This record gives sequence, structure tokens and C-alpha cells, in this order.
Amino acid sequence: MQQYDLTIVGAGIIGLSIAHRFMQEQPGIRIVILEREGQINRHQTGRNSGVIHSGIYYRKGSYKSKNCLEGYRLMLQFLQEQNLPYKITGKAIVATNEKETAALQKLYDNALSCGLKVSYMEQSDLRKMQSGLQGEKAVWVPETGITNYSLVAERLLQLLKAGGAEIVYSSGLQNVMATNGGYEIQAGSQRFFTKLIVNAAGLQSDRVYKTITGKKSPVTIVPFKGEYYKLKPGFYQSEIPIYPVPNPDFPFLGIHITRMLDGTVKLGPNAVLVLDRHAYEKFGFNWNDALTTVSTAGLYKVIFKYGKTAFNELLKQTSKEYFKQSVQKYWKDFDWEMVNGYTSGIRAQAINQNGLVDDFVYEVAENQIHILNAPSPAATSCFAIANQAYEFYRNQATV
Repeated sequence: MQQYDLTIVGAGIIGLSIAHRFMQEQPGIRIVILEREGQINRHQTGRNSGVIHSGIYYRKGSYKSKNCLEGYRLMLQFLQEQNLPYKITGKAIVATNEKETAALQKLYDNALSCGLKVSYMEQSDLRKMQSGLQGEKAVWVPETGITNYSLVAERLLQLLKAGGAEIVYSSGLQNVMATNGGYEIQAGSQRFFTKLIVNAAGLQSDRVYKTITGKKSPVTIVPFKGEYYKLKPGFYQSEIPIYPVPNPDFPFLGIHITRMLDGTVKLGPNAVLVLDRHAYEKFGFNWNDALTTVSTAGLYKVIFKYGKTAFNELLKQTSKEYFKQSVQKYWKDFDWEMVNGYTSGIRAQAINQNGLVDDFVYEVAENQIHILNAPSPAATSCFAIANQAYEFYRNQATV
């Protein structure tokens, strides 16, 4: 039976970052990474908008806030050291009515308390960025950038392999048995021993938790689909991302405009509850995922609390006119004739008995670390999350 010091379940940017951190701290450590797909970057890492987030949205002192603020700095450091492409563009957050203006003020105050160098913008500043932009008030966030997180993950994998780590594809976790000083693991056709196991399985993290611990996860992953539309060249000139003011109680950032590193401009995402954790096509249904979702008690609290918001998100998916109106609130020139492409991603959103979980969730036990909720800004935060995981390992703390 092969012997390892560390097993990572999930080869997304979080799992790879954690493996990289352990390798930095413990040269020569024996690491194996288990990936249920045939390659990396098939899910959240390879399907996000590529934004390097500032941390403006997240409550000061929360895991999201601390990890994003530190992660921003560490991500830029890694991109520079590895000569990977990125741009610091800044971004504008635009309020279009009185309610949004009040929420924008709270974002502004939170940003200042976190040390961000935000400022208010004039309407003329918006128009200089891009014709047709409009709003009652806007905030400029200079600490925002754009990169390609798939390239980051690929470089991490290169570094890990160079350091002796192994990755095994098409190997979903099947069975884990605790033994003296570690675990015997069966994954695919392989059996091996590991001293420490880290669950970074993203969309499957709650199920992996149960496989490892034998207990029900404290959170259930409920998939929310986000759709992006690509704009034809020439309609949107600016390199600066434009964001609406998000609903302060609903942990999704709304439909924003982002120019990717390759010049493609994306408009999205919405946030629609789906019944398939891999529903990347227009329609998707999985019996197991559907049963898990509808039997999650906290989901009904979400429906009761956010029913109108959820309905509006569904309208953005089903009604081109409603989607257009949502965008035209802050970019009056938008029209569907500008669109010539479509992509989508699935957000692994945790729900507990009280409803939506709005912070990263870590569970730590002896020789186990579980990353149970790490949606956006997890890509920005990945190196800080890795630091957090290593500290949990050193302290063997229970969260």
C-alpha cells in the first residue's frame, strides 16, 4: 500500500493552493491529489469571471474579508513571481436608485474600515469609462484586477509535480477508514495510506465530508447556476469592470460587465437554483442532486426570505427583456444584438439549517481539514485559504 503524508481531495485552485502551501512548509512531503474528473479546471476554477476581488463586499472580521484582503496581496505576488498575466483595472460599483445608494454607502464605509482606498465618482467619470453608463452614485475601487485562474491552477500543478506531488485523475473518493495515525483510502482502483486528508472538493465537499467522517455535513451544497453572455467586439470599449450594487442580504454580486484578459467582454452572471451540480448546459437534472436539494430544510427558509429575489434571478434567465432592463439600469446602451456567445458556471453555495451561509466554512478534526463553503471570492483568496488550512493543521483547532 502506497504511503502519503497528505491527500488532497479536489484539484481545483483551493486544493492545489493548499498542497502548494504544505510543500513550501515541508519540502519532501509526500502528497497525492485526487481529482474525480479527467483534468483540472472543469468546474468553479475554470468557469469564473477572472476578477481579482478587493474585499469591499465582505463583513470586516469574517473569513471572507480576512482571506480576500490577504489573498489579494498573495495572488498579485504569485502572479508576479510566476510571470503570469494580469491587469489591475480598478472597478466601478454603480447605484441606480435611492435604496441602492444607501447600500452603496454601507459598502463604502466597510471598504474604508478594511483599509481599501475607495472614493466616490462623478457621473462624468462613468461616461468617460464607457458611453451609456449611468447611475445616481458610484464608488471607485482601485484594488480590483483581472487574471486567468485556470492558468494559476495549471502553474500550481506544475510546481507541485516538480516538487514530487502526484495527481490521480478520474478517482472519486469511495471509502475512508481511520487507522492508527491516519487513514486508509480507496479512490478509483487505488488503495493507499495517508496521515492527513484535506477535503477541497467544491461542489461535492458535503458528500466527501460524509465519506471521510461517516457523519452528515453541517452544510449542504446547493448549486446555483450563473450564466455569462459574451459581447461582440466593439460595443464595450472599457477595460474597467462595472458592477451593480448587490442585494446586501443575498450573497451574489449581480450582473456585471468584465473584460477578460483575452479581450472578450462578458456580461453576467445571474444566480438561478438548479437541480444538477453539473448543469452547465441550458437544462440539467440529476436525481441525486435534486433529492439532496429539496430535502434540505434550510432551503425553504431561503425561499421564504428571498422568494422575490430568486424569482427575479429566474426572470433574468428566462426573459431576455428582463435581463436587458436589469443591465440598462446602469448601461443604457445594452441590447441583445450585442451578444454572440454563452458560458455558464455553477456556484457551490452552502446552506445550513438557518438558510444561506454567507461566509467561508472550515471544519477541522484530528488529521482532517474540510473546506465546506468557498464560493466567490475563493479564487482571489486561495493562497490565504491555504495559509488558513496550514494554521489549522499546525494548531489542530476545531472550528
